[in-house]
Amino acid sequence: MKHRPPCAALLCTLALSLASGIGVGEAEARNKTSLYSSIKDALAARKARKFQPVPQAPPRQVRHQPQVLPAPYSRPVVMPQATVRPYSRPVVMPEPIPPTPPLPAVERRPARKFSTPSAVQEMRSRAESISRMGLPYKFGGESPAEGGMDCSGTMQYLLTGMGVPNVPRTSYAQFEWLKKSGNLRRKGWGSEEFRNLRPGDLIFWGGTYNSGHKVSHVMLYLGQDASGRHFMFGARSKSTRGRNGAGVDIFELKPGKHGNLIGYGRVPGLQI
Repeated sequence: MKHRPPCAALLCTLALSLASGIGVGEAEARNKTSLYSSIKDALAARKARKFQPVPQAPPRQVRHQPQVLPAPYSRPVVMPQATVRPYSRPVVMPEPIPPTPPLPAVERRPARKFSTPSAVQEMRSRAESISRMGLPYKFGGESPAEGGMDCSGTMQYLLTGMGVPNVPRTSYAQFEWLKKSGNLRRKGWGSEEFRNLRPGDLIFWGGTYNSGHKVSHVMLYLGQDASGRHFMFGARSKSTRGRNGAGVDIFELKPGKHGNLIGYGRVPGLQI
């Protein structure tokens, strides 16, 4: 029963009293009692509904359909074979590079007096052999194993291999070596000097670079060819190439074109 406003309740009370023939007060009391009973029943029903468990929906059943696998191939798959086409021309493999011959070792021979033919011939033969190694000029180098040699290192390597003892290392020290032995000659270039030069002489120049001494370069005189040209052996600058195209090589000796001549002379202990 819904709650009515005061005016509506009063009208209901009057109608109830007229219909039942009872007084207004008694009708109003009955109306209130009936109203309270309705309210009480409504609250009890609401309370009962509040604590009543809510019915749960039944779980949904999912039907799983079985997975249908594809049927196997009725025939095997044949993969195409790769076709190898022959070369139009045979492949020529490069020839193997021959191994580099080992560098000749320096032979330490005892000091001895050289006879003229054998000493010059051995000196020229050794100079020819070293000139074919293709060694470049290398400042401070004193053996082919270092990949190059300088002028005084080349002289020391050649003469020590022939058994000449106590060969100094630098060109200035080699100049003093000849000076102390009494074999040094100090003269300028000229026809007379060419006549006095003998195969096996060391030739000294100065001013080729700032060495701090008056002597800065040394070479070995080899002699003349059939046409009368003079040749020498040793190491020159990187921009100069000899007869075999190397820095340590055989070069033609031309007067006045190799710097300031300081002197020349015989190697101590070498008799020619």
